[in-house]
Order: sequence, then structure tokens, then C-alpha cells
Amino acid sequence: NVALAAINTADVETARRYSIAAMALAQRSGSPSTQAQAAMQLGMALASVAPEDARRSFQECIDLGRRGVKFMGRGGALMQAALIDAERGDRASAGALLAEAIAVMRPAGRSSELDGACGYAVEIFERLGGTEAALVMIGAITDGRLRVLREMPMPPSRHAPDLRAMRETVGEQRFAELLAAGARMTYEEILDHILEALQALAGTP
Repeated sequence: NVALAAINTADVETARRYSIAAMALAQRSGSPSTQAQAAMQLGMALASVAPEDARRSFQECIDLGRRGVKFMGRGGALMQAALIDAERGDRASAGALLAEAIAVMRPAGRSSELDGACGYAVEIFERLGGTEAALVMIGAITDGRLRVLREMPMPPSRHAPDLRAMRETVGEQRFAELLAAGARMTYEEILDHILEALQALAGTP
């Protein structure tokens, strides 16, 4: 798939061009699952350059999935829409979408997509002011059950957390405690931590 290869190499223009063509073909096909896949791909291609357009494409995937259409990447559409909403300050929507992503993927067990949701949680927490929740996740990534995420390439629409600023926010001792807590967690505890932190952040003004 040329578009996906271009997304993975940050060739945004090629990804956008091929994704638009794929979307047109999918719409002509009349297949809801094909349309969902194409909309997902288009959203990924647009996320770094036109986030509002990407958000609409992800919403198309989300709506189809909620109507029972089966396709690969439903959880991915939810988590990427959550990140866009977090970046524009929509706390309630970002939290609800990430929680829905985990609910959709968790019953099938651990997967690379569910691992990806854990990675997205770091950025979403950071953007919503959940520094401590984000640091627990970073602990799991640097020295815990999520070490696999250290080897995953980061898409161009995403940014690494500012660890120095986070350390200054919570203080040196608390910083170390939070990282250690994340490193000790089991995979199920990590998922529970995400959901509990999202619930707490939803009640924060």
C-alpha cells in the first residue's frame, strides 16, 4: 500500500494524494468496510498537515464502527481522533474517545494497536494537564511492560513529551516515584491506570 508506506516514512504529500484516490475508489465501491479503511488511511495522511480534515475522516470511521461495520483500525481511528481533540482542548471528547478505543480493543487481548493506545495516552494526558498520569505511562515505556513502544517509529503528527518540563512540574523525587510506579505495573494495571486517569481528568476544570 503506497499511502501507508508514505505515512510511515513521513512523505505526507504522497500519502495524501494516494489516500484521496483510495477514498474515491472506496466510495464508488459502496462497501462500508472499504470506506472505513479508506477514511482511516486518509485521516492518517492528513493528521500532521490538516488536523481538522483528518478529524472528520476519523469520525467517519468511528461512526461506521459504531453502526457495526467491521474493519481493521477502529481503535486506531478512536485514539487518533482523541489526540486531535486533546490538542484543541476538548477534554471530554478526548477522554471519552481514548476510553472507547481501549474498550473496543481490550477484549481481544494485547496487540500492537492496543500498545499504540498506551503510547497515545502519554500525549493525551500531557495535553490535558495530566502530568503525573503521563509520567506513570512513561515509566512503563522506559522500563516496564511497554518497552516495545521505544522501538516503534513516531508518526509525523506526534511529538515526544518534554521530560525536562515534566520533571520541573512535579519535582525530582515525585518524578522518580511516578516512573518507578509505571515500571512495576502489569499490562492490565496499565490499562486500568489509563481509564482511571481519564475519569479523574474529566472532572478537572
